[in-house]
Amino acid sequence: MIKTIVKNLYQCFHERDCLNLTLNPLVLTTDDRLTPLHCSVEIDDDAVFRQQELFAMQDYTQVVYQERLAKLCDQHYIHLEGDGNIGVISNSSGLSMATNDLIHLYGGKPVNFLDLSGQASREQIEEMIHMLNSDPKVKVILINCFGGTMHVDLVASALALLFKHFEFNKPIVARL
Repeated sequence: MIKTIVKNLYQCFHERDCLNLTLNPLVLTTDDRLTPLHCSVEIDDDAVFRQQELFAMQDYTQVVYQERLAKLCDQHYIHLEGDGNIGVISNSSGLSMATNDLIHLYGGKPVNFLDLSGQASREQIEEMIHMLNSDPKVKVILINCFGGTMHVDLVASALALLFKHFEFNKPIVARL
């Protein structure tokens, strides 16, 4: 039983370009069958050309507004459940996770995970800052970007333009 399930999971994971494929919990029924009660699947966005039929089935009404907007801007945003109030922008997955971990360590609660990666344009950075500024849960925006693939002067110029042309209703803390 379990051998067939694992084999099929592996085959699906590989053929469908999964980033995540989870059955949890997997229960044993009274008639001795293994049955998943919940399944979670995440398909790699870079595989849209191979998995068009899967992407066509996506129900965007089940995705929070910020995740939809970030996807349109080609940014990796994950809305975190709970009562967070710190909006986080970073420029790599590792730095984003470390930033969120440190926020938790010191008693804060992040609203999101946002990885600009090294490919974000000034306009995309501006849009992500606007998005967090308009989120009523966010009380402060923390921008934590370190050089490497992301040019921090791009982030600084986006901030300078935004401060010149817009009023912000919440504080922005930037570490560049």
